[in-house]
Amino acid sequence: MDTYMTYKMILAALLSATILTGCTTVAVTGAVGGAATIHDRRTTGAVMDDSQIELEAIGIMNDHPEIDEVAQISPISHNRRLLLIGQASNMEAARRYAKLVAAIPNVRAVFNEVEQGAHASFGDRTSDAYMTTKVKLSLTGMDIEGFDITRVNVSTFLDRVYLMGLVTRREAAAVTDRVRGISGVKKVIDIFEYIDR
Repeated sequence: MDTYMTYKMILAALLSATILTGCTTVAVTGAVGGAATIHDRRTTGAVMDDSQIELEAIGIMNDHPEIDEVAQISPISHNRRLLLIGQASNMEAARRYAKLVAAIPNVRAVFNEVEQGAHASFGDRTSDAYMTTKVKLSLTGMDIEGFDITRVNVSTFLDRVYLMGLVTRREAAAVTDRVRGISGVKKVIDIFEYIDR
């Protein structure tokens, strides 16, 4: 079985697990995540910090119900850089949340991409999960020496695709061009960190 088909099967399983059950998601994600860590360009400390940053960001939201009531925000940390995506009916609450999470230890930068609007529906979230899988599958066939798709963090909100990771400029340009060409992608937001200057 070729690499493309293997990734396709794994990502299809992840999407199915995400939609159908929570426990299966943890098991599959743990197995895939362990394999991905081997290829990660982040240090082990940065990987651990990213997990802690995301947990603390979620905790801050839980501690502030006045923000949670008016905002649906997902925190995604990569190499201690925190991306906030989602929607808020009250943008002042979203800005306040961004300031609160910026104070989390080890956060180097916050990218507040929250937009004004009502909460996304279950259908929207399912569509975003599908789009993320579709994007990841499209990256499996990249013909760049040394490129590994596990180094690219893909997140989607309302068909806007956010790309993070430690990549070369050549990798970033190729990935961004590939994602822009995918049917249904409304916008590509590149938040890559470059390993070559």
